Amino acid sequence: GWCDGGSPSSNNSTVPAGDFYTLNFSDSGGSFFVQGFELSAIISAVRKANSASKVILVAHSMGGLAARAYLQDMATSADHLHASYGHDVQQLITVGTPHLGSMEAEFCSTYALDLCLLGGLNPDSVAELSLIPGSDALTVLNANVTMPAIQQYVSIVVTWAKGNTLTRLF
Repeated sequence: GWCDGGSPSSNNSTVPAGDFYTLNFSDSGGSFFVQGFELSAIISAVRKANSASKVILVAHSMGGLAARAYLQDMATSADHLHASYGHDVQQLITVGTPHLGSMEAEFCSTYALDLCLLGGLNPDSVAELSLIPGSDALTVLNANVTMPAIQQYVSIVVTWAKGNTLTRLF
């Protein structure tokens, strides 16, 4: 019985009312700081469409880092404009977010350029490079771990043992 509000973009401020929305960030190839800037615009449009003061974010993978960049007041556009956190998030739930980076991003960047390109990943993009453990972007995001007071943070991470190695899903 929930109403799908569609997939708003940061370029379109006209968003229909709905109970939930899906979001795919633009193909700008930007870091999660740029994606956090896009998220800020979309949250504003969704709140306006629903006359709501706050939203609940469920973020998968790098989307969780974008949400953190916004919540930690670190969201910036490609043109270096700043989007201040608007105290408009009630809950953040991250699923499979690589808070400390992704070994897959490091592998793609270092060893498997052609293989990763075939899989739809561009190991040379700013987005992929920012996911490498120890990257400048992750270092900045994780150095500023002060999160605003919201009702709840939940992070769902999946790990399992396969043979004698530990495999992590990012």
